[in-house]
Amino acid sequence: IPIPGKHCAYNALAAAAVGKQLGLSNDEIRAGIEQIQTIDGRTNLIQTNNMTIIDDCYNANPISMKASIDVLATACGRTIAVLGDMGDLGEEEHEMHYDVGKHLAQKGIQVLFCAGTLAADIAKAAREHSTECDVHVFADRDEMLAELLPFFERMAEIRAEKKDGSVLQVIRFLKDFIENYNCIDMTGMADCLQAQACSLVNTYCVDES
Repeated sequence: IPIPGKHCAYNALAAAAVGKQLGLSNDEIRAGIEQIQTIDGRTNLIQTNNMTIIDDCYNANPISMKASIDVLATACGRTIAVLGDMGDLGEEEHEMHYDVGKHLAQKGIQVLFCAGTLAADIAKAAREHSTECDVHVFADRDEMLAELLPFFERMAEIRAEKKDGSVLQVIRFLKDFIENYNCIDMTGMADCLQAQACSLVNTYCVDES
């Protein structure tokens, strides 16, 4: 399966079962699974020289956000999660966000950036369940960007000493991505209708087993 994540393996098993019911051979099913491609907003891996951005920000819910965190946790190198509010969760929305933060802490994610009122519960849980996670929480996207981009710039300064300019490329891409990608827009109806789970990882490899 060319897409990381245990949840993708479950999806592939379901697809294989349907294929068998439709009369496809094992070889045909395997060939189809081997050609699976991601779409924008769902385990979409954006590669740079030494960094991988995991774009998983489409219509997040607690299960999908935890699955994205699980993928991030398998990465080599420094792991950074950038998360926002999940909408339409009902009366238990605060508890569900807190549970995501607890899960993130248990998975050993090293840095967390959160934006949004409900995302504050993610940050709260991460702080309470991990002494290692560097947690940053903000009221909205713009406040987060004001801190997030300098954070990556500091990383770039460190890399520059090693003659590595790839982080500067990521900073430019990241700024454009967050400012223009609709599912990161935390204003108006987008805050209610869409959830944000845009995760980033500074890595040299991603475990795709």
